[in-house]
Amino acid sequence: MKESKQAIGDLFSRSGIELSDFQLDRFRILYRKLVEKNPEADLTRLVTFEDIVVKHFIDSVMPGRLVDLPSPLLDIGTGAGFPALPLAIMNPGLSMVLAEPRKKRVAFILEMIDLLSLTGAEVYPHKVMPDFPISVSGVITRALESAEETLARCAPFLAAGARVILMKGPAAGRELDPAAERAGGFFRLDRDIPYGIPHTPYERRLLVFERTDREWTSERSGTAEPRGGAGVVDIVSAANVRFREFRGLLSGRGLKKEGTAVVSGAKVIDEIVRERPADIVGWIGTHKTGGPPDTLAGVPWYRLSGELFSELDVHGTGGALILLAVPELPAWEDSEKNEGLTLFIPFQDPANVGAVIRSAAALGARRVVLLSGAANPYHHKAVRAAGAGLFRVPLMRGPSIEALAVKAIPLFTLSADGESIAKAVLPRTMGLLAGVEGPGVPERFKQKRLIGIPMEKGSESLNAAVSAAVAMYEWYRRHHTK
Repeated sequence: MKESKQAIGDLFSRSGIELSDFQLDRFRILYRKLVEKNPEADLTRLVTFEDIVVKHFIDSVMPGRLVDLPSPLLDIGTGAGFPALPLAIMNPGLSMVLAEPRKKRVAFILEMIDLLSLTGAEVYPHKVMPDFPISVSGVITRALESAEETLARCAPFLAAGARVILMKGPAAGRELDPAAERAGGFFRLDRDIPYGIPHTPYERRLLVFERTDREWTSERSGTAEPRGGAGVVDIVSAANVRFREFRGLLSGRGLKKEGTAVVSGAKVIDEIVRERPADIVGWIGTHKTGGPPDTLAGVPWYRLSGELFSELDVHGTGGALILLAVPELPAWEDSEKNEGLTLFIPFQDPANVGAVIRSAAALGARRVVLLSGAANPYHHKAVRAAGAGLFRVPLMRGPSIEALAVKAIPLFTLSADGESIAKAVLPRTMGLLAGVEGPGVPERFKQKRLIGIPMEKGSESLNAAVSAAVAMYEWYRRHHTK
């Protein structure tokens, strides 16, 4: 079998690395789990056995053969655990912190830490920023970020003498001058090691920087390290890496990537502070808005200039914003146990998603299923429209509207061509499907249980979220107001 321990050992031996039987077992487990979980968790784009062993396993262990590894060692952007997991297999006394914000990859890493018995490894399930809270003696990364960006990211939380180990390609020399210009006062280049993976065409370069004793200031980066017990991080530059991340969260793509939402509005923030404080991962404000309440001790306060804050306060509330960890929605299952009203929505406008969630919470829906392609309910426009209702009705993820199949409970579909909802028989347990804004619902849903909202002749169709709210009210009126 080509994925055998012997085959793995042969590739390592070809590169001048001999593995113990114990290490071979660990790499075989890692390989099999990586291949098994990859289709679901998007762990790697490498697919062949040799590519995975050479480019993930062997490439990852090479730095440990070229330089002494500091411990604890932080792996920034570890992805599916590279280089950290191979380094931990080869160096059992090494303490590793694996930083990765994507939830599916975090789940994989945690499983591998247990399966591989890596007692010195822990996961930091967030993006590493200048306010990184864990004390480490060094950093390693093979991410695509430039050397200057990584050094600026790490300088605030590394002590004098700590090292940053950058795994780079052969052209990395062009990064040295920009790195020296931006962070040269805080780091010195300790080692520059060109190397290759033996018997392969892969050329690599290891850059090792050592942190100087110069105190970190916001002079060059626009950030300052947290000061005092309040955990204040001042941000005064639009080039600041943390500010760029915040700004990215205002788009659906950034929200999905980071798993964090920017939330505004005094009422909804007050409710989150009372009911869900553990989900708050940051407080964004200015000198004028003030910092987080005492109940959020330990939550970092990102204190922005007024101009930068206005860019994030897109709804013009003038009050503080919070960073909220977005939960992964459970998958909806077609089951007779789904009692009450189940609302299925494919809305692509986040304001419509928020508005209908607010109505669902007020009108007694038991669950809201967001079909694939629907806007993220934690988009800032959706949160603004939903208010506290966002947390008062269970949210679930479902298939696309084209693939939706509901058999366990009766499904009613909203359409302008349907029977008047006033005449329809609406059972206590049912599903309600709204159409996509504009196109409506696929033809196959128009064959039975089609209901519509009566309107004046000549009127245009109702807004999709409004139609769903009217239908839910009719259901609520029949079953909850008697």
